[in-house]
Amino acid sequence: MQAEKSVITMAENELIKKLVIDFNYPREQAIAGINRLVLSSRDSYLTAPENYNNSEVFPWKYNREFSLTRRFLVRHSNLDKKDFLRSFWKKRDPNPFDDTNEALIQYFKRIHYAKAMYPKPQFPGFDDRGLIYVRFGRPDYIFYGSSDVNIRENESWIYYHLEGGLHFDFVLIGTSYELRPLGDASIMTQAIMGEKKLSDLYRERSHLDPYYTNIQFKFETGRYISSTIESSFEYRRDYEKMLEYSQKQYFAFNSSTAPLFVNTRYATFKDSDQKSRLDFYYILPYSQMNFLDTLGAFKWSKNFAAIKIFDYKSYREIVTLERENLIFADSMQQKTYGLVDEFRYSLNPGKYILAFQISNNDKQKFNVFQYEVFVRDYAADTLTISDIQLAAFISENDSTQIQFIKPHSAIKVIPNAAAHITRSLPLSIYFEIYNLTLDNDGRNSYEISYRFKQPENSSSGLFAKIKKLFINEKRSSVASTTMLSGNSTTERPYISLDVSELNGGLIDLEIRVKDLITNIETYSNVELNLVDKKK
Repeated sequence: MQAEKSVITMAENELIKKLVIDFNYPREQAIAGINRLVLSSRDSYLTAPENYNNSEVFPWKYNREFSLTRRFLVRHSNLDKKDFLRSFWKKRDPNPFDDTNEALIQYFKRIHYAKAMYPKPQFPGFDDRGLIYVRFGRPDYIFYGSSDVNIRENESWIYYHLEGGLHFDFVLIGTSYELRPLGDASIMTQAIMGEKKLSDLYRERSHLDPYYTNIQFKFETGRYISSTIESSFEYRRDYEKMLEYSQKQYFAFNSSTAPLFVNTRYATFKDSDQKSRLDFYYILPYSQMNFLDTLGAFKWSKNFAAIKIFDYKSYREIVTLERENLIFADSMQQKTYGLVDEFRYSLNPGKYILAFQISNNDKQKFNVFQYEVFVRDYAADTLTISDIQLAAFISENDSTQIQFIKPHSAIKVIPNAAAHITRSLPLSIYFEIYNLTLDNDGRNSYEISYRFKQPENSSSGLFAKIKKLFINEKRSSVASTTMLSGNSTTERPYISLDVSELNGGLIDLEIRVKDLITNIETYSNVELNLVDKKK
C-alpha cells in the first residue's frame, strides 16, 4: 500500500497483519475497509462498507499509530511501486543533471537521525517529532515547555523559513511524543485545572510566533472560559492545520559553488506532425560571469548551459540539450553586455518539467533551476495566435546568428528574457497567427489590435501614447488596430512599440487577431514589468 503524499510503502498483507495484530480488528473487516478505500473515488473513500463503521475499518483515521497512512491509499503492483518511487524522488531531485539525488540522500540521513534521536518501538521507528524531522529537517528553534504533575512534557518546533513560518507542538503521551494541540499537555480537564495554567503554556511561547500570543490573549480576555466546546474546536482547528503541513516535505539544495543567476522565459509555437515547439531562452549578464586573463584588452569566460525536459506525471526524461559558449569581452562589455541564448525542442502538447543548468568556467559559478512549462496545442484548424515572444532585436534576411532564425521563415528573433522592460527602449514582440482563411484569390485579410491593461489608477488614453507601430517594418500606425492581408494561412508579424509614456509597473499586453473573411477572433497576451532605466 502507498500513502498519497508519503514515501512509506508497505506490502498489503503486512498492512492487514498490522491491523489484525496491533489493533485487534477482524481480518475480514480490515480487508473490506482496504478494498473500499483503494477502489473508491476520492470523494467517497471516507465511507465504510455496509454494516461497518469508519473507526472499525479505517483505524488510521482515528489512531495516531497509523498517522502516516491516514490519507488516501493506492494499491501498487511491484512494477507500479518501482515506477512510483523513481518518479517521486526524481521530482524532488534538486539537480537532475548529476547522478546524485541530493534529496534522497538527505531523506535517508533524516530517517537515520530520527530513529536515533526520537525512537519509538512501533512502526515507523520514530515518534511524531521524527516524522516532522524527516519531512522538514532540523527546526530553526526548539522550545521545551514547562511541565509539572498536571502538565505533560511538551515542546514546540519552529521553522521560520518555511511557509512564512511554521510551528509544531508535541506532547508526551505515554512514552513517546505526539503531534497534538498544545492544550493536550494538560493531564486534568480544563475546568479542574483552570484557564490560567493553560494560558501559561502559550505565554511562555509568545516570543516564538504570533500564533501563541493570539491564543494567550484569548485566554486572558475570557474567550475560552465561555465554552469548553469552543476551546476544543480552537485546539482541534490548529491541530488539523499542523497535520496538513506535516504531509508536506522540504529539502534544501546547498551547492558549494557561488550561485549564478539568470533570467529565463519561454514561448510555444506550432510545429509539424501535430506537435508544438518550445522555445526556451535566457539572458546571463556578463557581470555575473568570472572572466579570466588573456593577452590584450579582452578577457574570456566559458559558459555551459543545458536543459532537461521531463514528463510532468512520470518524470520520465524526454530530452537533454547542451550548449557551450566562449565569451571574450573588454572591461566595459563585462559591465554592460549579456549572453542571450535559446533552446528549441518539438513536443506533444501538455505539461512538462524543464530543468535548466547554467555554469561558468567549469562550475566556478553554478546554478540549477526547475520550471513547470505548458506547451499549447496548435493542432486544431481554428484561428489561433501563438505565445508572444519578447525580443531584443528582430530582422529579416540576416544570415548571422542563424540559431535565432525562426523555422520556415527568414525572420531572426533575438529573444529578450529580461525580468524588466525599460520604458525608454523600444518593445519588440514576435508572434505567429495560424489558420487564416484564404479567399478565392488565395489572399487572407485580417486585423490586429493591441491594448495595454493597467491598474485602474493608471492614465487614460493608453493607445494615444503609443507613438509607433511597425508590422514587418512595412506599415506604421498610431491607431490601436491595423488591417493587413497576405497570401498564406500562417502569418508571422512582429511589432515594435514605443512604451516610454506608459505608466511603469506590471501591465498586460493583449494582442487580438480578427479574420475579416470569417469574422472569427482570437487573442494572446503577455505580462510585462515596465521600469525606468537605471541612472
